[in-house]
Amino acid sequence: MKTEVEGLRTGRRDQRHVIPELRVSTPLLPRGAELEMLVTGAGPALATAAAGGVVDEAVLVPAAGVAATTAGHVAAVGTPVHMALLVGDGVRGAAAILALPVVEGRDVIAGVVNFGKVGREDLEGCPLVAVNVDTAREGLELFRADIGNARKYETLWTEANIGPVSEWLRKSALPSDEGVMKAPVQNLIGSLLRNARAAVQQEEASDLTAELRTRVPLGSIAHLDKALAEWAQNAHQELQQQLDVAFATPPWSKLGWWKLFWRADDVGMVTSEMVALRFLPEAEKGVIYLAGRIQEAGVGAGQQGPLYAGPALPQIGHQSQDTVTPGAANNWPSHIPFTRNYLQQKTVPALQALAQKLVVQSASLAGLSTALAGLSYLSALGAYECGAIAALGIVFSFKRFQQKWDSAREYWEGEVREEGRKAIRATETSIAEVLDKAGKKLDPQADQSAQLKELSKIEEIITRAEEAFV
Repeated sequence: MKTEVEGLRTGRRDQRHVIPELRVSTPLLPRGAELEMLVTGAGPALATAAAGGVVDEAVLVPAAGVAATTAGHVAAVGTPVHMALLVGDGVRGAAAILALPVVEGRDVIAGVVNFGKVGREDLEGCPLVAVNVDTAREGLELFRADIGNARKYETLWTEANIGPVSEWLRKSALPSDEGVMKAPVQNLIGSLLRNARAAVQQEEASDLTAELRTRVPLGSIAHLDKALAEWAQNAHQELQQQLDVAFATPPWSKLGWWKLFWRADDVGMVTSEMVALRFLPEAEKGVIYLAGRIQEAGVGAGQQGPLYAGPALPQIGHQSQDTVTPGAANNWPSHIPFTRNYLQQKTVPALQALAQKLVVQSASLAGLSTALAGLSYLSALGAYECGAIAALGIVFSFKRFQQKWDSAREYWEGEVREEGRKAIRATETSIAEVLDKAGKKLDPQADQSAQLKELSKIEEIITRAEEAFV
């Protein structure tokens, strides 16, 4: 409701806005003085109180619906006011108002409760203004019916105790002395400064708490560095021992070049199983355990712990494998499983395809040499000469087959070992970066972050504003 001061008895509605406006005139205020009142529900204030917060902001900045588009859509917009009057009905209304955690004084936020028949003695000590709306309505109706009922109206109006509320509202509209700020404006500025200081202090406390959570004792960092060095040493030993055992097992030995004619299709299964079972299984478990110890020590902000850089991935759309982008960060280093998947998905299929290709090439070359020997025998060459041609072709094809397959096996063994060493080094580097960042936070010069310094400057500005305001 918006009230514009010009008279009392007549009021006209203005429906051009989303918020209905009722313009009322009154002779109680001097000419030129205006008073605007916004009547709204106390739902946001009650919700804020239920959440355990301070309701001053919700009361002094109520949300009002305004037209967002020409189609009639309404949006809630904060509408700041200088003062607020909380109105309740009966004992429940009084209890609801008294339960609100209001910080501001009665000059800014006051409370009024409508009581029917309650004795003055019962209301002594009540911090709220007790009014009787029914009695006030009765007095107004008598006065409007006949001006001769002025005495009865005055008696009922006084009994209804509306006078203190009218005086509280009238003070905010009265002009102040020249050079003197109005009391409502003065109270509003003071309230804004207090709220700003409280918000800054709350943010400072939150930042300090977060910084204290990220602090790690120097002893913990030293123990974690030692644990990282032990893990790296054990991982390299495991890589060497496990791969030596894997490449000496019967399944890998059965993939000799002379057995590929009937085992070429088993290359993928055997090598994939070797990588899955022998490629740093204990090192992967150990790095997850180490990441848990780092999180338990308090390294990293929040309850989720630090994030470790993932392995570098080739950029999509680039043919050059040298152009890479960093992978997504994880709660523990993922270089070992990433490398294992790379070996299984890229190198194992390539090795199996090479085995099948060599078998086909060797068989084709042996067959061609045998066919050439047969044609030579038909062309009047002797059996010994033709046999020599066939034997030479078969030996050459098998020798070529053996050399290429043995070279491929050695290359794949070396690639698996090298990729394992790279995975261990990358994992060690990612953990070391996290520990280095945690160690740098222990520097006394870096204790106060840039945000804390900015908040301190804001608090100094608020202090100067309060001093100038006083």
